[in-house]
This record gives sequence, C-alpha cells and structure tokens, in this order.
Amino acid sequence: MIIIIIYIMTELDNLRKGDRAIVVEYQDETPLTNHLRVLGLVPGTELSVRNPAPFGGIVQIDFRGQSIGLRKQDMQQVKVQKIVMP
Repeated sequence: MIIIIIYIMTELDNLRKGDRAIVVEYQDETPLTNHLRVLGLVPGTELSVRNPAPFGGIVQIDFRGQSIGLRKQDMQQVKVQKIVMP
C-alpha cells in the first residue's frame, strides 16, 4: 500500500477545522511571532485546526500537546504547508 501525502503552501488563516499543517516560517518578526516560538510553534511543527469561532473570531490551534487561540489577523503571519492525504 502506497500513501501519498501532498503539501500545499498557504497561510495559517486559510486552514479550516480539522486541517493539519506544518509550520514553515513567519512573515514578520513581531512580539507575537516571538511568543509563538517560545510556546514551541517553530518551523517544522505539525499543528491542527480545531473549533474556529464564527465571524472571523478566535481559532483554536493544537500542537505539541497544547492548545492556543489565535486571531485571524495573527494567523496571517504564519506560513504553513497544509497536509492533504487523498
């Protein structure tokens, strides 16, 4: 059995509930992106999207056994490779 995994480059805010991705880089160096690094959201980290709030509110992100909430505008700072398994 062959498993094919496809990676699609995008920003974190383009992901939907249940999507998985790997962090590639940050757009800018800001206090927020530095804080995310301290929390362990560094390039190479796999994450999943859970429970996006309606109307563009806070989105719950799970990674490395922890869960954080990010605003849509902050998620635009994170470039990821979306994991697609056909």
